[in-house]
Amino acid sequence: MRLLLAVLLFSTAAWADVTGTITGVVTDASGAVVPRAEVVALNTGTNAPFRAFSDEQGVYFLRGLPVGVYNLTGTLRGFK
Repeated sequence: MRLLLAVLLFSTAAWADVTGTITGVVTDASGAVVPRAEVVALNTGTNAPFRAFSDEQGVYFLRGLPVGVYNLTGTLRGFK
């Protein structure tokens, strides 16, 4: 399955607690949005997964992420 994940990165600082947000749009190979896709951001340093689901417009938000490097994957059951 090939899903494209468009990504915007944001970070917020509150005293010593620094977290970030990854947001984007899940689309298929033809450019159509993919609603209800599961998006997983896997922190490559800790192997901690963070999950979100895309909305009806294919938009997803992963909030409160610790600073780090992430690998993103998108899946939808039954989608090939």
